[in-house]
Amino acid sequence: MSTPSTAPVSGEEMLPLPAAATAILRLATNERVGVDEIVDTISTDPAILSEVLRVANLAFVGARGDVTSLKQAALFLGFKRVAGIASAVALRSSLGSLWNAADVRRCWLHNLATALTAEQIAIALRLPPDEVYSAGLTHDIGRFVLILKHRGDYVRLLREGPDEETDFRLREHELFGRDHTEEGRALLVTLALPPVLGEVAAGHHELPTTSSSNTVVFTHVACRAATAMGFRARGHERELPADPFADLVDIVPYVYRDPLRKNAQSLKNVVMTLVGAYERAFS
Repeated sequence: MSTPSTAPVSGEEMLPLPAAATAILRLATNERVGVDEIVDTISTDPAILSEVLRVANLAFVGARGDVTSLKQAALFLGFKRVAGIASAVALRSSLGSLWNAADVRRCWLHNLATALTAEQIAIALRLPPDEVYSAGLTHDIGRFVLILKHRGDYVRLLREGPDEETDFRLREHELFGRDHTEEGRALLVTLALPPVLGEVAAGHHELPTTSSSNTVVFTHVACRAATAMGFRARGHERELPADPFADLVDIVPYVYRDPLRKNAQSLKNVVMTLVGAYERAFS
């Protein structure tokens, strides 16, 4: 593997996304987004608009009938769901031919599964879901920064790098000057997204502390649960536990432990169904 340049880059160079994709990422993480903003932003890129409607129909609308406009989609699915679909579409679109690499698709699916798991945990525990969904959607964005900046070099590292996450991040830093957690935080700060999203991107592999916010805690849990459901970002396949939350319950604040235990199987079923719908729509 050749050693890529580790020269510093400006904020504008950090993620070579089309302007529409960057705008959609901001949209998907904005808790006060409205339907007109969704329509105006997504409509700036006709290819993304067409794909969002296709995915919305294939993955979520089904028997209720086809939606032909973003306003219809927002009425069926809600503003945040449409913004989340658009963000997933825009990220995939930005990958171009890199999407053909199974290791890249695996990263994308893990990121998506974490967002959906975080959202469903919040709903099951009767907590506001929007911020944890946004945190899940951006928690691993640093991997995509590295994919887009270093292309084949990073894809090879995904495929051949060490399984242990700490060793893998050391290898990222050695080869590229930053690991994916550092790249993710730097990007989210540059985009002026809510600070908690940068905090999650920087520390989602670290065990939360008693002072960690619910968003930090539940995104960490969602990331590990998504992996335990088979949606791993990288590394070799391992035997999957029947209950993906069994080893994670004691991480969450005490008041949420029994509800999480009671809802574990239904959470798993909902997430598996949602991720499966996305997989079919994006195949």
